[in-house]
Amino acid sequence: MNSYTAQTPRSRSSITRLHLLVIVFYGLIAFLVLNRLLFNASTLVPSGPLNDYDQFTWNNWWIGYALGTLHVDPYFTNYILYPFQHNLSMHALTPILYPIYAVLHPFLSDPATMNVILWGSFVATGTVTFVFVRRFTANLPAALIGGLIFMVSPAMIDHAVNFHANLWFMFWFPAILLLWDRVAVTESRSKAILWALIFGLGMWGLWMTDLEFLIWSPFIVIPFGILTLVQAKSPERRIRVGLLGILSMIVMSALLLISPLPALLKGDPVGITSPAGYSTVRRFSMPLSALLFAPGDADRGIGRVIVAATLIALFVRPKRPIRWFWFAIAIPPLILALGSDVQIAGAEIPLPYRVLHSLFNGLYRWPSRFAPLGTLALIIFVGLSFRRWRYSLSALLVLMILIDGNLLSPFPVEKPVEDYAIYHQIGAEQDNYVVLFVPMTAHSGWAQVGGILGQRAQYLQIYTHKPQINGGLSRIPDIEHTMYEQPPLYSFLSGTHEFIKEQPPFDAAAASNALSQIIRDWPIGYVTIHLSWLEPERILPILGFFNTQPDLCLISQEKDVIAYRARSRGCPNLAPQGETEIQFGSMGDERYLIEGFYARENIGGAMGRWSRATVRLIMPLDSSRNYTLTLRALAFGKGRTVTANANGHDLGTLTLTDDWSTQTIQLPAAALDPSGDLIVTLQANGEGSPAQSGSADERILSVAYQWLKVTPEQK
Repeated sequence: MNSYTAQTPRSRSSITRLHLLVIVFYGLIAFLVLNRLLFNASTLVPSGPLNDYDQFTWNNWWIGYALGTLHVDPYFTNYILYPFQHNLSMHALTPILYPIYAVLHPFLSDPATMNVILWGSFVATGTVTFVFVRRFTANLPAALIGGLIFMVSPAMIDHAVNFHANLWFMFWFPAILLLWDRVAVTESRSKAILWALIFGLGMWGLWMTDLEFLIWSPFIVIPFGILTLVQAKSPERRIRVGLLGILSMIVMSALLLISPLPALLKGDPVGITSPAGYSTVRRFSMPLSALLFAPGDADRGIGRVIVAATLIALFVRPKRPIRWFWFAIAIPPLILALGSDVQIAGAEIPLPYRVLHSLFNGLYRWPSRFAPLGTLALIIFVGLSFRRWRYSLSALLVLMILIDGNLLSPFPVEKPVEDYAIYHQIGAEQDNYVVLFVPMTAHSGWAQVGGILGQRAQYLQIYTHKPQINGGLSRIPDIEHTMYEQPPLYSFLSGTHEFIKEQPPFDAAAASNALSQIIRDWPIGYVTIHLSWLEPERILPILGFFNTQPDLCLISQEKDVIAYRARSRGCPNLAPQGETEIQFGSMGDERYLIEGFYARENIGGAMGRWSRATVRLIMPLDSSRNYTLTLRALAFGKGRTVTANANGHDLGTLTLTDDWSTQTIQLPAAALDPSGDLIVTLQANGEGSPAQSGSADERILSVAYQWLKVTPEQK
């Protein structure tokens, strides 16, 4: 039985109208699914637990910047995760997206450009799957529903939510099969050669999308290719189809010599990436229950509608034996999607994925991503199983598909990392240097050091245009993660010193020396601290460290971002002409803090900060002027006094009560450092804990500060 079902001839105009209506249908469905994202395309990005919007926006920016500005090979860079040089052929660079990005970006900018590409990938996936299903079933309603099932499959939704742009182009699988179909059935030799050339171009497109597509595609392309050979009308036709296949592979190979094979053969100059174990693989496998009407989570399922339709199709008997071919080729990828093993009645049953796991040396860890291949084959199986398909049933199925995937709920979105003036200031400077973002973060999809938020700094390079230490690239070697765990400096900036027991206590002096060395040697031009990226307990130690670094000077604070510049690059005079006021109850005081404070909170009806017995602050002042220092504070405990000291000069003692009071003390010019930096130390005569009085608060408290003002005397 031939696998190709004849279709009723249609005029070219009617086919065009049909396809336009199909595109509109899938476009509207995709708009409904993505809802909030598209309504706010210029300001929001998808928000998933494994969100990589920063990486994939950076990918396209980097390709354009490398080619158009630096005039270098975009496959190699040290602009991210400096100082390491990276081979991006190992990374999910997805260069196939760049031409689309380059055309749209001048009109849409970021993040709208990538959001529109995401929407377009949904429409393309639905439309190409529709053409594919209709070609092999001659069943228009089945094609419409099949395209919808594949377009909004759990895999597609998961890739959208997590901004895995390397996996958005799922239309490649029906497209590749359609292209080979044209090679196999075209009678004209010249046209068949043309289709073979296009098929070779398509296979190269898989390489340019992501290496994962090359891992998946043989499980559906090879069986389909064998089928076309078996169904060829004569031995001569089989030879012709085989030769055309060889021609396609020659075309693909020739294009690979341009990209990405030269880079891929060079390997990674840094080192190796450790393989994943079966325990990791199980986290990314589809559970057996997903084939038994359980929805699964994220991309670990295929949807209940296709499962139900397949079960019903098993019990119908149309005279279409070819449908079993499609059912058969659905089985291997679905079994592979189950991962290394399944648990049945308490027994662990090993599965064929283990062979693939060994073949790739444990570097492919996401079995559930094989599931869409099985879904695509099952769609054809179902479409061939039902000759009659009422349009009213199609409408019901559309609703069921949307409900099954909870696809009409608000699409998860978030704001991309905020764009501050300091990034544009850095980007406007022409000389080259390195930017250090704190927390210091490395992310590979395999391992993560420094917290998930710090990797978002990769997005900021589209503004700064400077090499930076933070970022994320897929499949980076182990040694890069190890660097971020090294004491005293890197482990402190990434936070790993808090959970690696073997490390010695933090050595601030040694860390300061290490920072001075990389400021000089790399060189580092700017350091920016993102307070909202840090755990609350790490904020003040980090601020105290950077606010007293001899080789850095404060540039600015914009909301939660504090920026420092290397002193060798010149420091602005930030000494105010008038009064300096530090409000401890609101954001903006962080630039002045060194040690001793707790997080801001409501204290006796006013916002402020509790402190330990000793606190230190730093502020820029005009060293030629006398000042008056005024503070508003309250004491924890009776008989509390505070001694003020400025740059080693005693200023006097203040007496506090357990209610807010305002205290004033004189600050002479002789107490100021010629550089203009004033370090104020406030030393209380004791401290205690509320827990001693039965409170659940176990902190050690001494004084609460609401505000501090330094007012110059009039000249």
